[in-house]
Amino acid sequence: MMPASTKATDARLLRVDYIFLAPLLLYLPLLVFEGALRYFLWHVGLEALVYIPKGLMIVLFWLVIIFALTRGRLGKAFVFLLGILIIGFFVGLYYTGSFFQAAFGLWVYTPMLYGTVALPSFLRIGKKGSSFVLILWFAVMAGLLWDCISLLPWTGFDYELGKATIEASRKWTTFGIKRCAGFTRASFSAAYLILFFAVYLATKLKSKFFIFSIWLATGLGLLLTTHKTAIGIYLGISLLGPVLLLYPYASIVRQSFKVLPAIVALIGISLPLLSGVVTIAPESHFEKVILASLGMRFSDTWPDALALVKNDGNLVLGRGLGGIGAPQKYFEPKLHNPADNMFLSLYVSFGAGMIAFVGILVHGLSRLDLRDSWHNRLFWLLGLAVLLQGWTINAVEDPLTSIILGLLLGYIFCKGKTLENRC
Repeated sequence: MMPASTKATDARLLRVDYIFLAPLLLYLPLLVFEGALRYFLWHVGLEALVYIPKGLMIVLFWLVIIFALTRGRLGKAFVFLLGILIIGFFVGLYYTGSFFQAAFGLWVYTPMLYGTVALPSFLRIGKKGSSFVLILWFAVMAGLLWDCISLLPWTGFDYELGKATIEASRKWTTFGIKRCAGFTRASFSAAYLILFFAVYLATKLKSKFFIFSIWLATGLGLLLTTHKTAIGIYLGISLLGPVLLLYPYASIVRQSFKVLPAIVALIGISLPLLSGVVTIAPESHFEKVILASLGMRFSDTWPDALALVKNDGNLVLGRGLGGIGAPQKYFEPKLHNPADNMFLSLYVSFGAGMIAFVGILVHGLSRLDLRDSWHNRLFWLLGLAVLLQGWTINAVEDPLTSIILGLLLGYIFCKGKTLENRC
């Protein structure tokens, strides 16, 4: 049962909340329909307009943060995150030698900063949030089903913008198996959208039949995307959900759920460290479908990332912001490494600061009482999903996951306060 203060504020949005939620409410529909939107805008000669929502989102991110500063609405989560980002920026400036590369790395974490200050508004969104997320979930699912039975016109469509070739929606297969994306730009985008939407709805809706139906349909949708990491997360939560539902007061269940985030994080940290020891060489067709990409991470991506720190950075400080991932595509193409592991990406960006970041996240999740409120269950499940996602994905570079991490940090730092006074 939710505390009285939570009930009082959960159903009432303040005027200021619309300002704080605007970037998220703008960004989610754009993600859901981005592939189709790029296609249709190109055909009417307005392809550049697709960047207007993103441009507005960038402006809104910083306006929200500045607005929070002026109102004294910044909490410990924002201060902690801003502190390690400032250190990471100067370390990145030193090791990459490029102000703009380090600044690009700082921008990657802007959605996370936004998430920390948007937390109180997010907690108060109430039923309006459920309706909004449910509509978007249906839209992604409809797109996946349509993509499954026919070839959508924007799938595989490329166009020229200036001197760059832009991919409207990726057309690709895994060993001959089609990877459906629906209205989105890529199958992995669709996978994480329906997964995170389903987790939100599963903790917020009251009808168990409706929750079960949405969760089951989400699993079928994930199969259409063929995204193995998202499917693995889905299966993991599917096993944990019934246990939490049927035995919420059992001591062994509560203790297990407290230590599980730490176990998941330790595995995620260990995977890149085992890259020089473990070798994966799939032979059968099934093994190649399941393990081929993981084998490439063990043999190439992760060892190269660790060598990058050793040769062009510092084992304690890392390489700083911009030292790995997307910024390298533009400023260090010869050294570019996608990381493909959130913990490795955090280590390269913050060095030993990665331990503090992950430690705070894991410790905070372990303190959440899952019997207390739907907020606790939501953030625990989202936190576990992001930690699992981080095993094989550089999750901090995905703006949606980055926002979720910001919300998580904000919730963890402010746990125990009333919603009116959070952050």
